Amino acid sequence: MTREYFSNDQRTIEQLLSALTSENWAERRDAARVLGYRGHISAVAPLIQALNDTRADVRNQAILSLGMLGDRRAIAPLVVMFSNPNHAFVSARALSWIKSRRVVKPLIAGLKSDNKTIRLCAAEVLGEIADPRAVQPLIEALSDEDNSVCKYAALSLGKLKDRRAVSPLLAALRSKDKKVQNNTAVAWYEPSDEEVQASTIIALGDLGDNNVVEFIVPFLRSENRELVYAVTHALGELRSKVAFQPLLEMLNNPVTSAWMGHFAAVALGKIGDTQAFDPLITALCDKDVMIRIAAADGLGYLGDLRALPNLRLARKNDNGIDEFGESVSDHAAKAIRRIQRYMKKSGL
Repeated sequence: MTREYFSNDQRTIEQLLSALTSENWAERRDAARVLGYRGHISAVAPLIQALNDTRADVRNQAILSLGMLGDRRAIAPLVVMFSNPNHAFVSARALSWIKSRRVVKPLIAGLKSDNKTIRLCAAEVLGEIADPRAVQPLIEALSDEDNSVCKYAALSLGKLKDRRAVSPLLAALRSKDKKVQNNTAVAWYEPSDEEVQASTIIALGDLGDNNVVEFIVPFLRSENRELVYAVTHALGELRSKVAFQPLLEMLNNPVTSAWMGHFAAVALGKIGDTQAFDPLITALCDKDVMIRIAAADGLGYLGDLRALPNLRLARKNDNGIDEFGESVSDHAAKAIRRIQRYMKKSGL
């Protein structure tokens, strides 16, 4: 965690510790926050006491500050707070900040909780802790009855980068595909099966196994934007030459929507095949600003020195701005810097 700068003189520390028992709840909350950023060991015990505060705002801030302090004395009380669905998210996050193997076991146990909020929080946070003990429990969580848990279990498995997860993730992908085809409905607040598929595909890309390419390429034909993004992202991360042609066809298809062409252009650049150079240069002059931005990004990832003159022209003359406020000029400048770093690294 990055700590803000505060004076750490003893008098100030004592004032903050005293404020933890103020009659004003906002003062108690603010004191708990600052004590966490100060990193002063004397705050651990008082912050543990603050976990019993009558105000949830104060309790949550004390939880986060104990995580920042990273003291192992906080593990047991934080585990207790994690068992409360109202504090599960911040408690799981705080536990993940404490550098101790002791935090893994209670988080794994959370995957079996009867409360889906606790299961979800455990699934999300376990990906932030590089501990192989979490792999098998997260694999089992892929079949959780709640889509939110499945989604974060998949993403966490991708972050852990353990190849044992490849086959279970592919099985989960196929399982959700059957539900999509059968139009299985989900509650409005729950991620759709396509969203879970998207997270699963991103995880497969993060695992770096090119054997999965043939299973995820067909999803490029989906009409779901999040799913297509996930596929192109994964294919770009895998740098698979097998995916080159389908992505090129997507970029060049006149009926392809701009956002699909955008995803394809970036992935083509990441794959690094020089055959992408001419199509990306052409796309840099496309009528749609999203395509031009993606083409600039793709050329930056491709790292081909021949793109520099075109990118410099785009940086100077293209005033296009997309719906999110992103400009072609800025992305061209980033691509130029990326290529220049590549040149320097390669001694060119």
